[in-house]
Amino acid sequence: MILNSRFSIDSLRISLINCPLSEVVAEIKSIAFNTFTKKWQQNDYQLKGSSELSAFVTESDSDIIKCLIWQPLSVNFDLVVFISNMSDGWQSLIDIYFNKFKREIIRIELSDCMRSYPYYSFEYMNMSGERFIRSMKDSDKWKFLETGSAMQFEDTANYKKRKIADRINNGIIIDYLKKKEIDITNDNFWVSKGNAIEFSTKLN
Repeated sequence: MILNSRFSIDSLRISLINCPLSEVVAEIKSIAFNTFTKKWQQNDYQLKGSSELSAFVTESDSDIIKCLIWQPLSVNFDLVVFISNMSDGWQSLIDIYFNKFKREIIRIELSDCMRSYPYYSFEYMNMSGERFIRSMKDSDKWKFLETGSAMQFEDTANYKKRKIADRINNGIIIDYLKKKEIDITNDNFWVSKGNAIEFSTKLN
């Protein structure tokens, strides 16, 4: 499973933006640099694999806010990955970004299946609307939610399965991404085509 094999974390939130890297960097910068503090820094470097990201995504967001943006080496079209060390993946920034720039965006959350309260989600956003699918364990009960119209690449038979944990999970999310020509299990997905761009600001 991707979290166990690549990251020492129990959940991972990723946003995927269908747009050239240079445009995404400028657009994210225009939003991010107006939040938290005015002392943002930019650091450009080659991302050489997922091993570099475990420390990045687990760094406390009470001291520093970070986000990292890159174009995966494994993808042959304009796709940009956005991750953050914020506990929720900085979803509020992505919401503002979508509302302002109307880019096609996929947001996912993966969970370690051994996590006490797993949470799996797949969200697709474009000019035509939004699609959201979620399966989560809340207290001792599993809950399932889907909103919006199903996309062509979805297998809607999944959502009729008796066990809610089987309706949307890491495997199904990875399969949906592959149908969009995005393979996060490919080593080169975690290698940047050119430089990755990191924005950061210290809170104290």
